[in-house]
Amino acid sequence: MKTCCLCGNKKHLLQHAINWNEDNNDANNLITLCNSCHTWIHNKVEYKYEYAQLFLEYLELTKK
Repeated sequence: MKTCCLCGNKKHLLQHAINWNEDNNDANNLITLCNSCHTWIHNKVEYKYEYAQLFLEYLELTKK
Protein backbone atom coordinates (compact mmCIF):
# COMPACT_ATOMS: atom_id res chain seq x y z
CA MET A 1 0.00 0.00 0.00
CA LYS A 2 1.24 3.49 -0.81
CA THR A 3 1.88 6.06 1.88
CA CYS A 4 2.53 9.80 1.96
CA CYS A 5 6.24 10.29 1.44
CA LEU A 6 6.28 13.14 3.97
CA CYS A 7 4.21 11.92 6.91
CA GLY A 8 3.48 8.24 6.20
CA ASN A 9 -0.31 8.65 6.16
CA LYS A 10 -2.12 5.92 4.22
CA LYS A 11 -5.41 7.74 3.66
CA HIS A 12 -6.53 10.47 1.25
CA LEU A 13 -3.52 10.01 -1.05
CA LEU A 14 -2.83 11.72 -4.35
CA GLN A 15 0.03 12.24 -6.76
CA HIS A 16 2.02 15.46 -6.81
CA ALA A 17 4.25 16.60 -9.67
CA ILE A 18 7.71 17.26 -8.28
CA ASN A 19 8.52 19.91 -10.87
CA TRP A 20 5.05 21.49 -10.47
CA ASN A 21 4.23 20.67 -14.13
CA GLU A 22 0.90 18.84 -13.91
CA ASP A 23 1.26 17.77 -17.55
CA ASN A 24 4.41 15.79 -16.75
CA ASN A 25 3.07 12.45 -15.50
CA ASP A 26 6.38 10.62 -15.75
CA ALA A 27 6.78 8.26 -12.78
CA ASN A 28 10.06 9.97 -11.87
CA ASN A 29 8.21 13.27 -11.54
CA LEU A 30 5.43 12.05 -9.24
CA ILE A 31 5.36 11.56 -5.49
CA THR A 32 2.58 10.33 -3.25
CA LEU A 33 1.26 12.84 -0.73
CA CYS A 34 -1.74 12.83 1.58
CA ASN A 35 -4.20 15.67 1.17
CA SER A 36 -2.81 17.49 4.24
CA CYS A 37 0.82 17.43 3.06
CA HIS A 38 -0.23 18.34 -0.47
CA THR A 39 -2.07 21.38 0.86
CA TRP A 40 0.93 22.31 2.99
CA ILE A 41 3.27 22.04 0.00
CA HIS A 42 1.09 24.32 -2.11
CA ASN A 43 0.50 26.86 0.65
CA LYS A 44 3.83 26.98 2.48
CA VAL A 45 6.67 26.14 0.12
CA GLU A 46 8.14 29.39 -1.17
CA TYR A 47 11.02 28.07 -3.25
CA LYS A 48 9.33 25.60 -5.57
CA TYR A 49 12.38 24.75 -7.65
CA GLU A 50 14.57 24.22 -4.59
CA TYR A 51 11.85 21.92 -3.27
CA ALA A 52 11.79 20.01 -6.55
CA GLN A 53 15.54 19.46 -6.42
CA LEU A 54 15.33 18.13 -2.86
CA PHE A 55 12.66 15.62 -3.88
CA LEU A 56 14.63 14.50 -6.92
CA GLU A 57 17.58 13.81 -4.60
CA TYR A 58 15.24 11.96 -2.22
CA LEU A 59 13.94 9.80 -5.04
CA GLU A 60 17.47 8.94 -6.16
CA LEU A 61 18.34 7.85 -2.62
CA THR A 62 15.24 5.68 -2.31
CA LYS A 63 16.03 3.83 -5.56
CA LYS A 64 19.21 2.33 -4.07
